[in-house]
Amino acid sequence: MPRPELPRPAIVGTISDFATFSRLAAGEVPDGADLVELRLDQHMDLAEARRLAPLVSRHLPVMLTIRTCREGGSWEINDRDRLELFRSFFGLVEIFDIEIESPLFAATRRSDFPAEAIVVTSFHDYQGIPAPDRLAGLLAKAESWGADIAKLACRAANQAEAEAYARLLDLPRPKPLCLIAMGDAVCRTRYDFPKRGSALTYGWLDRPAAPGQPSAKELAEHLRG
Repeated sequence: MPRPELPRPAIVGTISDFATFSRLAAGEVPDGADLVELRLDQHMDLAEARRLAPLVSRHLPVMLTIRTCREGGSWEINDRDRLELFRSFFGLVEIFDIEIESPLFAATRRSDFPAEAIVVTSFHDYQGIPAPDRLAGLLAKAESWGADIAKLACRAANQAEAEAYARLLDLPRPKPLCLIAMGDAVCRTRYDFPKRGSALTYGWLDRPAAPGQPSAKELAEHLRG
């Protein structure tokens, strides 16, 4: 499976209903999305996911995400089993997302994933934005691990917090950075951060997956209209 060429910024279409993934596999083209995220922890039929993923990939690259309850997901799964699940999708999807603070991240290297794939290493904080030195440390870990894209998603209480956070996008980096500010008070950053250099932005295809999240269609209209 060839490495996908993603636009900058790339709009990730999120799905909350597995029926949406089935429609994409049948050839439905979603408005605005450049790739689609398959949240395996939300869609339990693994055999069906494996069958449909390469069909969706004929139209759009697929990002596979498996989050545990500790990471804002819905599964209790040990990281040995989680790694095996990721491996079972090698050659079926083009992009993998793993949490930078998970035991899985600590126990693996970039070379454990296909060279032709894109690996996104993620950090989520649903309470607030960590101190600048903590954020810098997370990005350094992602870089030393070999991540293709580092993703930071943190809740911002207000626009001033979001603006201070956005300064990370102004710093030179060897690899792309995806920066997301979560929260109803900072919805506008979903449009502003991609314009300032965030590599990825997330928009829903069937219903919102996070507070303040716009649709992929709305994002495309604002960013490319």
